Amino acid sequence: MFTRKGMKQGLLMLLAVSLGSSSALALVHHTDENGDVIVMPSALHPSDDICPALNNSWSCVAINPNYILTAGHYSVTTGMPVNVGGTTYYVADSVDMQNSYGLDLEVIRIQTAGGQPANLTNWAKLYDYADEVGQTSVIGGRGRTNASGDSRIYCDPPNQNLVCGYNDGSSTGLIWGTNKVRSALDSIPGYAKTFGYVIEGKNLMYNFDEPNSLDATSYEVNAKNYDSGAGCFAQDNNTWKIMGLVTGATSPTGPTYFRNKTTGESFPYWGEYTASVRISKNVDKIIEAASSIGTWDPGTVTADTSWTGSQSGAWTNAQNWTSGVPASTDIVKIDSSAQQVVINTTGCVANELHVGVTTNASINQQSGQLDIGGTLEIGSRSGGSGAYLMNGGQLNAKAIYVGFNGGNGQMCQYGDVTTDTVRIGGVNSTGAYQVKSSGTLTANRIHAKGLLIVEGAIDVKELYFKEQNGFIAYSGASITLRGGTVVLEENINPMFHGGWSNLEMISSGLLTTIEVAGEDMGADEDGLVTNFAIETLVLGDEDFVGQIRLVDNYDNQVGSDEAMYVEELIVNEGSYLDLAGQTLYYDSADIDGYAALVDTVGGGMLMEIGAQEADELNVLGDANLDGIVNLSDLTILGQNWGIDDGTATWAQGDFDGDGIVYHHDQMLLMDHWLETGRAAGGGVPEPATISLTAVGLLGVLRRRRK
Repeated sequence: MFTRKGMKQGLLMLLAVSLGSSSALALVHHTDENGDVIVMPSALHPSDDICPALNNSWSCVAINPNYILTAGHYSVTTGMPVNVGGTTYYVADSVDMQNSYGLDLEVIRIQTAGGQPANLTNWAKLYDYADEVGQTSVIGGRGRTNASGDSRIYCDPPNQNLVCGYNDGSSTGLIWGTNKVRSALDSIPGYAKTFGYVIEGKNLMYNFDEPNSLDATSYEVNAKNYDSGAGCFAQDNNTWKIMGLVTGATSPTGPTYFRNKTTGESFPYWGEYTASVRISKNVDKIIEAASSIGTWDPGTVTADTSWTGSQSGAWTNAQNWTSGVPASTDIVKIDSSAQQVVINTTGCVANELHVGVTTNASINQQSGQLDIGGTLEIGSRSGGSGAYLMNGGQLNAKAIYVGFNGGNGQMCQYGDVTTDTVRIGGVNSTGAYQVKSSGTLTANRIHAKGLLIVEGAIDVKELYFKEQNGFIAYSGASITLRGGTVVLEENINPMFHGGWSNLEMISSGLLTTIEVAGEDMGADEDGLVTNFAIETLVLGDEDFVGQIRLVDNYDNQVGSDEAMYVEELIVNEGSYLDLAGQTLYYDSADIDGYAALVDTVGGGMLMEIGAQEADELNVLGDANLDGIVNLSDLTILGQNWGIDDGTATWAQGDFDGDGIVYHHDQMLLMDHWLETGRAAGGGVPEPATISLTAVGLLGVLRRRRK
């Protein structure tokens, strides 16, 4: 449990939360030419039993034989009924995750009328991959739907005949539809000011696209009032998993629009939005909350083929398996310590691989390649202990769990591993992952509640350290950040994180936010000792610019101010360092004149150890880095106006680091008009005045976004 620090709940609440009601209503659909709602065939969505009716009407999702998940803003009480396919269960206990976890979720344990476990047979596993953006979710909910009959709304003149939305109506029971994940938003100023209700990337966003548009899905839906708690699902290896839980919509009441209701024009960012809590970011928290009110049951492992090792240690020997050598569609279990499994050839495959389920078991990959379409679990069940020694070769898996669900796991990697998600340790579990000097681990996400040891190289987007975690890095170790977050939560003991002082951390590509965790000792070299101090922080390389924003969302130093300490700071040409109100101290630095050093929040400092004054920063809005914000910068902004694919740079007018050039960048430029700051090469900025040309350009920019 922890208390959020600096939680940005004041971020323009454009996404209104949909509250509970006693009525049973459903999602808004597009209609056909006759105005009739298009119904999704049952074969294309999960069983209705996965989305029970809480309190006879509210949306929720079964995530375990004895647990359901719903929105935290509902008023759930003990004894509330939960209807699953005609059978009524009751709320036994619940955890509201809003206060302690900063999530609009409620985890609920359910039981029979006689107080026995519910033991549901249909439930959705938690989605645990970082690949949601661009995927189509199947959504099931009980909120408002279109009005009966011809519910279409026609746009205002001059396009009176263009349909632009629907009036609200009502329906009974559960309704299913689809929508594509548009974005997984972080608390980046540009997006936050546009969409609101964004807390550190915990939201998946769905846009209600007009019919037949490129982004529209079959059976497209949008959340409305009473849809909170609706589930957003994806199939993974023929298993339904919950990807998001709906908690808000742009307009929860009143008509639902999918066009600009004034002109009828299509518009890339028009159309109403649905927001759902991103489950993959919060698997640990959900399991932790559930475990606090009962026993979390991850389900039994039913294998298609299991290891016996009766003939040898060879993976490829069919006689070593109960049902032959594993195929790519097989769930595989290695749960015997009689004979270690040996991999030394290519062509080894599995759908899921479980090592050490109820006893001790291990794999020795000497060479070759192992490809796993789903999850590799190493000691990820209560009572199980698994080990994976990788002396060479290649391992590819969608996810790797090392010690999870009450188990004990060990991974030692000399070869190369590519995966989406790595989880090390968990609730009532122990795990250790070691990347040796000849190993490279490439992942989108690493969540470490256990021990992470780095001698070689890690390439990652999101690096997350939880309390009681340990981090060790040896000389020569490196972590390359490809845009995402580096999170250190409260109560992490800096004595267990001495490895930072041997680490080279490289920002390469998209914006990465890094948690400031060290105690602020001022510009003193003592701050470099056992204080989460990084040996070398590098922004950019020969192929990519680097972009880093500092954040302080967690209390890692109770009772003390926090800062970041770096022994050597290297900021290459075109790179972007945003202090965002935080302080960064460095012992030595190599900062290119054409790098942007900024503070988008105010109050931040960049300061050399031993110095008496902070370094000068670039002024926000100075695109060409000549030391002043003037017409030249406004012209650059105008030339790049509308870049929205996340690739925009400071030199193109992206001043907030969100990869787009829109209104927030224009606002920053005008807020700092004619201000001066650090200039490339130390040149003296020339005086400038605003001209009629600049005023005209501002008008063009405004008209273009109306």
